[in-house]
Amino acid sequence: MTPRYLKAMLLLVLGAMSLVAGGCAHSKSRVGGEETSKTGTLMGKVMDENHRGIENVRVAVSGIAAEVLTHADGSFLFARVTPGSYTVQARATGYVSSSRAGVLVDIGRATFVELELKEVAVRLLRSNLEDPARPSGNGTGTVRGMVTDENGGAVAYANVTVTDTQSGMLTDANGRFLIQGVPVGTHTVRVKLIGFVSMARESVQVSEGDSTTVDFKLKQATVKMREIEQRAEPTR
Repeated sequence: MTPRYLKAMLLLVLGAMSLVAGGCAHSKSRVGGEETSKTGTLMGKVMDENHRGIENVRVAVSGIAAEVLTHADGSFLFARVTPGSYTVQARATGYVSSSRAGVLVDIGRATFVELELKEVAVRLLRSNLEDPARPSGNGTGTVRGMVTDENGGAVAYANVTVTDTQSGMLTDANGRFLIQGVPVGTHTVRVKLIGFVSMARESVQVSEGDSTTVDFKLKQATVKMREIEQRAEPTR
């Protein structure tokens, strides 16, 4: 064989190898695309009562360990979320926590959810705590107490409610709460906060003009992890 013939054969072999390698890379890319298409996107916005976006709100999704903070316009995004039903929770200092259950994420689609946070009546809370002896009257009483963690530390901004009434408020920075205007009778008082196991105290007796003390000690919540691929978007 002549050197020219050998050179031509070598070029043909190298060309064939290049085509095979390119085909494998293209096939791998398609497989990767198929894997990506098996997830969806969960996005939304957190607003106040005037429909203005709230910045730096902590947004958590059930089954996903990482939390995200909202942008300046109140928007947030969870990318590459496994399809299913989720509960989305939002909390921020100075606001009553809010959640939305049954949020469905589908393959290859973006699910949008809006959450509204209400401001805490801090002024009313402070005046109540400074004057706890003020009687309620008119067939109502007062429920007060303190919320702490397992180590005895104060739990601030926990949501405390009297379940069968419209009464409730958040704990202050020292974990204290005082709910006035609770109808006389037997009630259930519940406290909850993201990151802790919710707790309820039943058969709380409220008498007219009296103050009933109910304290809570919350346990840290144990998050059960599912195999979910989640990618956080950079904050701009």
